[in-house]
Amino acid sequence: MSSATGCVLYNKPGWPNNTLFQHWTLAFGDNIRYFSPDAKATFARNFSYKDVLAVSAAFNTNLGAGIVCAPKNEGTSSEACVDEPTFNLHHNVFQGRTAGNYTEFNNGVGTNPPTTIYFPATVSCAGNIPNLTCIGFVGFWNGATYPPADWVNFDYHNLRLCTGVGMPVAACGGASSFATSASDGTAIGVNFTTLDSAQTRTNYVCSTSCGGGPFPD
Repeated sequence: MSSATGCVLYNKPGWPNNTLFQHWTLAFGDNIRYFSPDAKATFARNFSYKDVLAVSAAFNTNLGAGIVCAPKNEGTSSEACVDEPTFNLHHNVFQGRTAGNYTEFNNGVGTNPPTTIYFPATVSCAGNIPNLTCIGFVGFWNGATYPPADWVNFDYHNLRLCTGVGMPVAACGGASSFATSASDGTAIGVNFTTLDSAQTRTNYVCSTSCGGGPFPD
């Protein structure tokens, strides 16, 4: 998600260590970057960026989406703004970006072009059967327009991945290519069951001194 002024993952606040950015779904309709390391800041150490599904309507290389460490070019050269010997960048979906511009890292070992980072061209599928050229979201079939016109009232459950014919919704004509492609064998992107549970589960029952309960997280 992003505010009107933007929301960026970067390393500028300090000398970060042991950061894990995993199982996120990033859906943008503008030029917000998937990751923006800062060349003027200290390198992020032991940084892991994996199982992330990122889509954007922006295709402007360097100034637009993707991994950009200004003023470097998008992709491999920008990845050098983190500590590469301890870097993990793998099992991601970077829709609309170019595979040859990126190097994946697994415990500091680089591979170019990537073998576990996927680069589908479009968000919406032409029909209702997903393939490697589109994402396979439950809400974006038959050429449905992305981004949605109204983000405020948009149901984020439309960003779930199809897992098979009629699953998890009847419109799915098959499983997304990324439904079991994460590093842990699950779907790349957020786990919507866990997300929904986190918004409704109760955290604790408060004692009488603080007013009863249970209270939501």
